[in-house]
Amino acid sequence: MRILSLISFFLLLSFALPAQNEEALEMAKAAITKMDDGDISEALELLEKAWKMDPGNQLYPYEIGYAHYLNEDYAAAVKVLKKLSKKQGAGKQVFSLLGNAYDNLDNQKKAVKAYKTGIKNYPESGIFYVELGILEGRRNNWNEAGKYWEQGIVTEPNYPSNYFHLANLFAQTDNRIWALLYGEIFMNLERNSRRTPLMSESLYVTWRESVKLEKDSATVDLYQSINWSMTDAMELKFPAPLIYSTAVTFGTTAVTGKTDLNSTTLHELRAQTLSYWEDKGYFSEYPNILLDYQKTVRDAGHFETYNYWLMSQGDPVGWEFWLDGHQEEFDAFVSWFNANPLEIPKEKVMVRSTF
Repeated sequence: MRILSLISFFLLLSFALPAQNEEALEMAKAAITKMDDGDISEALELLEKAWKMDPGNQLYPYEIGYAHYLNEDYAAAVKVLKKLSKKQGAGKQVFSLLGNAYDNLDNQKKAVKAYKTGIKNYPESGIFYVELGILEGRRNNWNEAGKYWEQGIVTEPNYPSNYFHLANLFAQTDNRIWALLYGEIFMNLERNSRRTPLMSESLYVTWRESVKLEKDSATVDLYQSINWSMTDAMELKFPAPLIYSTAVTFGTTAVTGKTDLNSTTLHELRAQTLSYWEDKGYFSEYPNILLDYQKTVRDAGHFETYNYWLMSQGDPVGWEFWLDGHQEEFDAFVSWFNANPLEIPKEKVMVRSTF
């Protein structure tokens, strides 16, 4: 995973000693600008000078390791980062980048060790499960990758990257329900990054692939894996994903006579699905933090705007047309949305094993 250097600079200022060498810090900032411009050699020279001026500050060796990583000199990156990882207070980014460097050297064993050392030092962090999943995914071990990413969600439910990778993974399967659920949670947790429009488009495409409208009927294809325990079978308690697929099927009654699933019909379908879920008492029978949040958005009067925003990059023409006539509603939604973000406590985490 590529780590943005300017971001890492400010995150890693916590490494600095109380009596920071201001000249060295300014030199490091200049070096980072050089890195962002692709001038790795000059960046390294400046960082080495800064480190000599302020040898106790762990910021500089990290940035040196990162510069080597950007330069694809992974052996040099490992040499610096390995020493840094043994320092007291080494940040989680150190272990993440060290593992990435080992992985690029095709040393999976040491990469895993670096990530798991990071987990040991930062047991509440989800970032290392992202990396472990990516490592398995590069080797086409997708089941293992998915398990790591879901463990990352359980570990740190409000960290978005594990949702991002899971949504992309399940979008390629017959169980697209998970692409929709994980993807929508990601959109809530990471609203304004370069990945957000990619996920918006993916959600729109996945909905259109999963729901086919005809004039008087609809086909919903969201969930294929049936995992039904003996207890559930005896009590006739259906798996929650199957129930949600049924709710979406009922939701299509809101668009009877329509043949195109677009931003408008998707909102109507999702609103009807949510109403069905509520009418059947499923909020208590099949708890799901995302559906709870959808209800909160709806009850606040913003569900239509929320749905258009969610799918905006998949249907940009529809989004712009809608926004042109609803700017005040959108502004009100943004104000409410910023004040009422989705927050996921550990006891309400949503992964396949809990829904």
